[in-house]
Amino acid sequence: MYVHKNLINSLIIGLIFLATATELSAVSQTDSDVSAEEEENNYPFTKSETEINPKDVVGIRIKKGKVILLSIHNKYSIEKLPDNFSFSSLNFSKQYQKLISIEFNGVKLTTEILESLIKSVPLHLKGFVLRRCSIGKENHELLAYFLEKCLAISFVNIVLSDLSGEGASRVLHSLRRHRLKYFGYNTCAEITDEGGDNLAEVISQSAETLLEVSVGCGNITADAWQNVTTAISKINKLEKLELAAEALPEDSLEGTAEFLGDCGKLESLKIFFSLVNRDPAKILALGEGFQRSLKKLSRLQMLNISDMNFPVEVMHSIAEAIENLKDLKTLDISGNAIDKEAAEIFAKSFKACHPGILIANNCKLTAESVTEFCKSFEGSNLKVLCLRGNEIKDGIKNLPIATMPEIRAIDFSRTGINPDDVMALAKQTNGLENLKFVNLSGNSEIEAMNSVERIIMMDRLMEDNSNRKGNQISFLGI
Repeated sequence: MYVHKNLINSLIIGLIFLATATELSAVSQTDSDVSAEEEENNYPFTKSETEINPKDVVGIRIKKGKVILLSIHNKYSIEKLPDNFSFSSLNFSKQYQKLISIEFNGVKLTTEILESLIKSVPLHLKGFVLRRCSIGKENHELLAYFLEKCLAISFVNIVLSDLSGEGASRVLHSLRRHRLKYFGYNTCAEITDEGGDNLAEVISQSAETLLEVSVGCGNITADAWQNVTTAISKINKLEKLELAAEALPEDSLEGTAEFLGDCGKLESLKIFFSLVNRDPAKILALGEGFQRSLKKLSRLQMLNISDMNFPVEVMHSIAEAIENLKDLKTLDISGNAIDKEAAEIFAKSFKACHPGILIANNCKLTAESVTEFCKSFEGSNLKVLCLRGNEIKDGIKNLPIATMPEIRAIDFSRTGINPDDVMALAKQTNGLENLKFVNLSGNSEIEAMNSVERIIMMDRLMEDNSNRKGNQISFLGI
C-alpha cells in the first residue's frame, strides 16, 4: 500500500499536533476553551459535502460520542456515534484499508476498545494519539501490546493523566523498538527514576530519526530529568521541543537552561516550569543560563515561554538574547513581567529579529512601557499583536499601528480602553488593507454601553474605515 508523503504530513499537522496557534485564533480566542466545532475546523482539511468513502479514509479521530473521518482527498466529515455503539463491531483493516492514523480524544480506553485495536488495526499504522484520555491499570498491558504490535508507527503522542508507575514503564518499554519521528509523552503523574530511564531509552533509540519531542509531567525526580534531557540533547535532527514540569527539582533549573543550548538545530521551543516559591538565586541562574542558550539557538522560528512568571530581571536577559534570533516568526512571552527597561531592550531586539506574531498577554505592561515595547514596529512585517490583560489604555494612541502595513489581527481585550480610545484606534486602522480583526472584549467601559451607543459606535467605525479596500474590519466585543 502506498500513501503519498505529503498526505502523511497533512495528517500529522491536522490530526495530531496538540496546539499550534494560528494568526487569527490567537486574537479571536477568549480565555475559555475553543468550542468543539471551532477546534474541528482547525484542520488543514475542508469539510466534505458528501459522505466519505471508507476506502478513502486515512485518518480517524474519536472524540466523546463522535468520529471524525479524514480522507485521502484532504476532506473531513463528522459522524455521531449511536448511544449503543460497540467498538467490537469495528474492523479497521477491512473498513478503512488506507488508514494510517488514529486519535482518541477525551476517551476512557476500555478493554473493548483496546482489544478492537489489537484485533483489527492495520500493521502499517503510522500515527497514534491519545489526547486527554484515561486508562485503568488493568488495561496498561493491552495498550503496551498494541503499541508493540504496530512497529510501523512513527508518530506517538500519549497524553494520559493517570498513567504512572509500572503501567507507565510498561507502555514506554513497548516503544523501544520503534523508530519515531514524533514523540509526545505527557502525564499529570510523577515520573520516577525508573520512568525516566524508560523515557530516555525510547528517545535514545530514535535519536537518529526524531524531529519533534514533547515531554510534560507533574513531578519528576532529579535523576529522571537528567536522563531525559541528556537523551534529548543527543538527538541529531531535533527541530521542535516542548518541555513542561509542574514541580521540577530546584537544583535542575540551571542545568535545564544550559542543556537547551546543546539543541542547536531547534526551530521551535516551548518550555514551562513552575517557579512559585523557588529560591530567587536559582531563578536568576536559570535566566542567565537560558540567555546563553538562546544565543546558540540561532535557527529558532518559534519561542514560547508563556506563564513562566519570570521576574523582570530575567526578562531583561531574555529580551537581550532575542536579538540573536534572526529567523524568529512567533514569540509568546505572556505571563512574564515586562517593565520599562525590559520593554526598551525588547524594542531594540525587535529591530533585528522581526517577529511576525507577538503574544504578550498579561505582562504587566503600562501605558508608558507599551509605547517603548512597540516603537520598533513602525513599517515592520508584524502580522499579529496580542496585548490582552495589560492596563495600557492611555498608551494605545501612541502605538505605531497606522504604520504597520502587514498587521492582520490585534488583541486589546481586557486592557481598560474606553470608547474614545476605540475611535482613536479606528482612525489609525484606516488604510490598513490586511487588518481583519480587532478584539476589544472584556473592557468594562465598552461593555457598559447600551445598544444605541453600540450602534452609533459601529456606524462611526465603519465610516472611519470607509476607504479600506476589501472586507471591513471586525471589531469584536462591541
